[in-house]
Amino acid sequence: MLDQAEIDRLKQFHAAHFPHQTTPKLANRSEKQRQTTSVAPESDCDELGFYEDGTKRTLTDAQIKMFRHSEIQRLLSERRAAQQMEKKRQKRMHAGNRHKAVASEGSRQFDDAFPEQGQELDALMYDDESVSQANSQATPRSFLWPKLG
Repeated sequence: MLDQAEIDRLKQFHAAHFPHQTTPKLANRSEKQRQTTSVAPESDCDELGFYEDGTKRTLTDAQIKMFRHSEIQRLLSERRAAQQMEKKRQKRMHAGNRHKAVASEGSRQFDDAFPEQGQELDALMYDDESVSQANSQATPRSFLWPKLG
């Protein structure tokens, strides 16, 4: 797999970059070891058998059941999320319609028309406040000093 020069180079690299750690033991595996390890996984697959169409099985029935279960759970969670998003959208639409209805029936609409003769506009006058209340006597101003100590 790796020749001795490559192993020596890897050991030098490890020693240079990781001085406080022990150098791992890198060794070539013999050809016999490589053959035995490559045969073992195939024997596991043979134990699973074959499908009806001749395809070799790679998953056990328990693994297939687990994958199906996780896929069903993913689909259900996506469906729940979509339903929640639809409910939120419907709720926002309903709240928006209700807000428009309340705004149109109870509030005053502003227009750019000039005030009638005899009425003066005050920048601090509220819309719901009548003109007579706006012209009432002014309140005296007083400053409240904070208490220290």
